Amino acid sequence: MKFFGNSAQTRWMRSLQICVHSWLTAKSPMWWPMPEARAFLRDLTEHATQRQFVHAHQWRRHDLVIWDNRATMHRARRYDHTQIRDMRRTVALMPQKVSMRAPDSLSVPIGGREMMPDPAVLMANRPAIAARYVDSTAVDDSSLARGERMFRRLCVPCHGPEMQGNGPVAAKFMPPPDLLGANTRGRTDGYIYTYIRFGGAIMPKYGHALTQGQTWDVIHYLRQRQKASPR
Repeated sequence: MKFFGNSAQTRWMRSLQICVHSWLTAKSPMWWPMPEARAFLRDLTEHATQRQFVHAHQWRRHDLVIWDNRATMHRARRYDHTQIRDMRRTVALMPQKVSMRAPDSLSVPIGGREMMPDPAVLMANRPAIAARYVDSTAVDDSSLARGERMFRRLCVPCHGPEMQGNGPVAAKFMPPPDLLGANTRGRTDGYIYTYIRFGGAIMPKYGHALTQGQTWDVIHYLRQRQKASPR
């Protein structure tokens, strides 16, 4: 298999070639005559396929080759058809797209975006869903300090600085619960995590404003306050 265009310059040439191909071959009297258009495309191709821009891969066992179809011209040479070839295609979504595709069956997760549970299932059986979320972060002074900063910035407007549910905007809505009270103290960390990240009956979701780690920081700070000043 050969790959053409392994440089920034040639990626630009490849993009130019695609654009020019559409421009020059349009069937309109205002565009270039077909012979001139084909000659120009030939010049572009000859530039992009110079030896210094070409990678010819010699396959060995366990090899994995990845290329970007948008920026790389490629072609396969003859090969032994008795040999198994596993070719997979991954579509790169544009940043402004919000649709999520299921991962490949052989992919190994190393991070990424947290998927929100189905809201109906979450509301119907939150304790079971909450059991999936386990705190694996360290509870230290740095985490508590970060949690306090986040709480004062995002939570005080409703819950108040003393966590009594008497924040400055609470009077305009249904009052939130006392976070230092017995009911909240009895909730699991995962339960509180789902409320912060995904929202609840009267609480909007804050997953867009807090990372997963920051959410656990807030929970660490809350637990510290509950132990120090339970009500």
